[in-house]
Amino acid sequence: MKFLGSFILGLSFVAPLGAQDKRPLGVDDFLRIGIVGDPQISPNGALVAYPVTTPSLADDRNISRLRVLDLVTGSSRELTSGPGSDRAPRWAKDGLTLAFLSNRNGTSQVWRTRIDPSEGMQAFTALQLQRIPSKFLYVPDEGHFVLRLRNRRLWWGVVLDWLDEYLRPGAAKTNP
Repeated sequence: MKFLGSFILGLSFVAPLGAQDKRPLGVDDFLRIGIVGDPQISPNGALVAYPVTTPSLADDRNISRLRVLDLVTGSSRELTSGPGSDRAPRWAKDGLTLAFLSNRNGTSQVWRTRIDPSEGMQAFTALQLQRIPSKFLYVPDEGHFVLRLRNRRLWWGVVLDWLDEYLRPGAAKTNP
């Protein structure tokens, strides 16, 4: 009896799958599919820049836009927009500058843009992207948190640099 109840319950989940309306793929379905090509991994291995090409009925041609995928968080965002197509992304050695080809001015030219991988990112993730081993410490009674680096020498180096920059005589009295 227990087996029969489980079997009937299982069929109740499978039945809706066959009840879905089936239709052939149309032109609109193909127009929504983007073609990904030429992915380029950043020097630090945290980001991937890639062009996505989609057909444009209004312009009667294919249009390519560059996107950036964050391999740490899994999020993706469009990097370029506007007239023309953008393609062939290439990372600079610093991992923050991306050069690409664009015909947005009518002829194919080399363009570049600066990528800030920590823009809108949690501080902990930003440290992880820079391959700095860190630990998250939260102080609930005092309402703040601290990111402590796991390597003590590196941690003290950061603290001493901060003290030297902000507390030496004649230094700017601004907080970071």
